[in-house]
Amino acid sequence: IMLCDSKGHNEVGMLVGCLRRLQNWNLNSIVTEYRSFAGSKTRFLIEQFIELFDVDLVVIPGNAPAWFLAQKRIDEDEQREFGAL
Repeated sequence: IMLCDSKGHNEVGMLVGCLRRLQNWNLNSIVTEYRSFAGSKTRFLIEQFIELFDVDLVVIPGNAPAWFLAQKRIDEDEQREFGAL
């Protein structure tokens, strides 16, 4: 996916951060990625928004992209596997 916005580094960073939350990324990894792309334009409120983003309120449609659904299946398999231990 390529996201571009000539003026909105923070908006794109927030969108990608929320997507990473939906992908079950570690929060530290999300913030590190956001900071690496935002550079000197990082905003604490954006990081806080990403942290407080409630993934339980998001309904993933059945026609979501294959790469996203594949990642979700891998995560579910890992959770079942670790839950069985």
